[in-house]
Amino acid sequence: MTKWVAVAMLNLALAMGLGAFGTHSLREHLSEKAMRQFQTGSQYHFYLGLTLLVIALAIHQGALPKTGAWMPATLLAGGWMFSGSLYALSTTGVGWWGAVTPIGGVLTIGTLLAVAFQCWRAA
Repeated sequence: MTKWVAVAMLNLALAMGLGAFGTHSLREHLSEKAMRQFQTGSQYHFYLGLTLLVIALAIHQGALPKTGAWMPATLLAGGWMFSGSLYALSTTGVGWWGAVTPIGGVLTIGTLLAVAFQCWRAA
C-alpha cells in the first residue's frame, strides 16, 4: 500500500505544480482554448491522485481483494494518457494528441468500474 500512497502523493504534487505553472507561466503563451485544455488536464490529474489514494486505502483495508492489485497501475496509465495528452495537445498544438485523450478516459473509466465491481463483490 505504501508504494501506491507515494505514487498518489507524487501525482497530487505534480498536478498542483503543473496547474500553477500553467496558470502563471503559460497563460500569456497559449490561446484560451489551449489554456482550458491544459487546466482540464491538471484538474483530472489531481482527481487521478485522489483516486489512487482511495484505491490504495481500499487495498489496505481489504475492501479490494488481492486480485485487484493491477488496478492502480491501470488507473495510473489511463489517467496519464488522458491528462498527459491534454498537456501535450495544449502546449504543442499537435492535433493527434487529441486522439489519445479518449483512450485514456475509457481506460480510466473501465478501471473505476472494475474497482467498484470488486469492492461490491468483496462486501
